[in-house]
Order: sequence, then structure tokens, then C-alpha cells
Amino acid sequence: MLLCFGLADFASAQEATPESPQPAAATPTSDVDQPPTRTLGAEIVEKVRQAKSIGVILIVMSVLGVGFAIERFAHLRRSRFAPVGLAGQALARMLG
Repeated sequence: MLLCFGLADFASAQEATPESPQPAAATPTSDVDQPPTRTLGAEIVEKVRQAKSIGVILIVMSVLGVGFAIERFAHLRRSRFAPVGLAGQALARMLG
């Protein structure tokens, strides 16, 4: 979900750039002339701050959901998923 915020901002920034490149003389030559660039992490933090408590709740619930899914997958037993002898029974029915 957090990547969606960053990717949406990145896409909108790409759309805002002009199609034709500017002449080399018009580009700034020093770092002082350029505005400070924001990292993707800083933009994500800013989006969470804008979303206030709802954004934090969504992040916490997402982390808990992923953790629960990983825990359930880690404890999935083969005997529960496909009992011993099931493949043999299926083959016997198909061939028999």
C-alpha cells in the first residue's frame, strides 16, 4: 500500500515533466540552483502524516495481516492439506 503512494507521486511527477529536453545552457550547473530532492521514504512518511491516525491504523493492520498469513503458511501441515494416500486413491479411481 505504501508503494502505491510513492508510485502515484512518481507517475504524476513523470507526467509533469516536459516532453522535449531543455537546452544544455538552461540547465543549472550548481547544486545551489536545484531544489532539494525528496527521497521515496520521505514522501511515504509525509503521506502517512497526511493520513493521520487512519493511515497508521491501515499500516498496523497490514503488517498484522501479513504476519498472520506467514504464520499460518509456516504451520500448514501436509497431512491436513493432502492426507497420506490421497494421491494413490485418486490414481486408482482414474485408472480403475
